[in-house]
Amino acid sequence: MITLTLFGCKKDDDQGLTINSATYSLHYDESHKFNVREGSRDLDNTQLSWSVQDTSLGTINASGLFKAKRIGTTTIQAKKGNKTVLAQITVKPYSFLFIEPILELYKDRAYVLANEKRRSISTVNDVELTFLGDNNKVTSVTYAFEPSYGIRMMRIIFVNKPEVIEEMKTFLSERYFVKPGAPNSIIAFKDGLKHISASFSSSVGPQIEYFL
Repeated sequence: MITLTLFGCKKDDDQGLTINSATYSLHYDESHKFNVREGSRDLDNTQLSWSVQDTSLGTINASGLFKAKRIGTTTIQAKKGNKTVLAQITVKPYSFLFIEPILELYKDRAYVLANEKRRSISTVNDVELTFLGDNNKVTSVTYAFEPSYGIRMMRIIFVNKPEVIEEMKTFLSERYFVKPGAPNSIIAFKDGLKHISASFSSSVGPQIEYFL
C-alpha cells in the first residue's frame, strides 16, 4: 500500500515582499534600479507605490529607479496593498577635500576657538579667526564675526591647482544644490545657510565662502 502525503503550496499572493537591494550605496551622479518579488514571483514595478524618505538625497520613479542627488542615507519604500518592503540607500561622497567649518548660527569667537579642530594661526582681533588648512590642498580657514550676531562668514583658501579646483566643484555638487554664478564661480544652497560661493579665479586663488 502506497501512502501519498500532499504538502500544500502557499500562494505567492499570501507571501511577503522582498527587494533586490536591501542596502545599496552609490554616488550623487549615479542611479540604481530596485526590483521586488512577491514570494517566488517577480513583480511589475509599476504595480507598486514607490517613495523615498528624504527627497533631498534623491528621487525614485514609478519603475523603481532611484536617482541620487546629494550625499546621505535614506530609506526607500515599495508598497503593494497592505504589504511593504524597505531598503536603505546611501549616497556616498567622491571627495573628502576638507572638513567643513562650524556652520552654526550665533556662535561666537570663544565657541569657535573651543570647537574648531584645526590649529589656530591668527587670533589678533575680535572679528576674525584663522586656522591652518586640513591638508596639503587647503591653505587656511578663516571665520569672520559680528559682535551682536556671531559667525557671519567663513572663507576656505585652497592651493591653486587645476585638480584641486575640480575637486572643489565635486565636493560642493555632491553636498549642495549648485548653480552657475559669476564667471569662474558657482553658488550653492542648503537649508540654514544663506548661500555658499565658490570662486575659481586664478588671480584671487580658489576659495569657498559660507554665509550664515
